[in-house]
Amino acid sequence: MAYKPELPVDVVLPAGYSVDVNHPAYKQLEAVATEEKWTQKSFSRVLGIEGRRQIAEHAARAAAAAPAPAPAAPAPKPNFEAMSTREQFAYSLAHSPTAKPRGG
Repeated sequence: MAYKPELPVDVVLPAGYSVDVNHPAYKQLEAVATEEKWTQKSFSRVLGIEGRRQIAEHAARAAAAAPAPAPAAPAPKPNFEAMSTREQFAYSLAHSPTAKPRGG
């Protein structure tokens, strides 16, 4: 029996993709299905499982390849001349590279 490369209705391949009937894995699946006398529905269900796996893998690769968000722009430096000594000191403590959160 020749099987059609039909996916279940809930499996939708990304645009530009299709089932490659010449791929060795497809040929192996078709051979097993023929040997075991699967129905077209059974063949399509198993093909759908692989389709879902491929779609998830494609989505994971696309997410991993997405560019990282641009770093936030640095906050503008305060006008120290307009600040009191107390405000300058507090700002320096809060923005020190070795500053620790209070209580820590």
